[in-house]
Amino acid sequence: MNNNDNIDSTTEDMEMAEEPDYSNEQEIVDYLMQFTTKESKEARVTRNQNGHFDRTSSNTLEPLKVTTAALRSLVRRLKRKDDKSGLENLIRCIRDRDSETLCIKIPRSLDGRMQVAQRKVVPHMCYFRIFRNWFVSNYHDLEARVTCRYSYAESQQTSYVCLNPYHYEQKKERVGPAPSQGHQNQGYGDQYMDTSNQPGSGGYYSPIIR
Repeated sequence: MNNNDNIDSTTEDMEMAEEPDYSNEQEIVDYLMQFTTKESKEARVTRNQNGHFDRTSSNTLEPLKVTTAALRSLVRRLKRKDDKSGLENLIRCIRDRDSETLCIKIPRSLDGRMQVAQRKVVPHMCYFRIFRNWFVSNYHDLEARVTCRYSYAESQQTSYVCLNPYHYEQKKERVGPAPSQGHQNQGYGDQYMDTSNQPGSGGYYSPIIR
């Protein structure tokens, strides 16, 4: 059990649903939703730190839409492997906030990102924000635990990225106040995306046209 979660903003003292049917994708998504941060469930377009809508970032999408899409994508990836142990490990790490669980790994894409709700996102940061702290705005703010075998920092060598949100922590010098301390609008910036090392990004990503 991870006892170092002073930055988590998940709902506390709630009555947990029964463990889902592992053959039912929607049941698994619904089960995981109860452990997400309260900010990730917002069914409205959020504003940036200046109180304005930021049309050059993922703020153009409702947090709930992004969260649902990200969870469904992860569950589908694990189900495609036809490996129940992978789903069980996911449920355990999220339910128990357990950093001792195994890596939840996916193949690394060429640019290190994945697509969620028609946006390119940094994978491990996306799930960290959903389950741990919605206000992390840059993947450089996160570092992997030494026990993580497939950390994002090592993904170019291993060809896999670990998405386990309890295998990462915010760097101590970057940890800010939790949302409950009155900083609800802090740190939206580019939200799920990091543009600093992406060539030709111009500081933002345009919507992906399918």
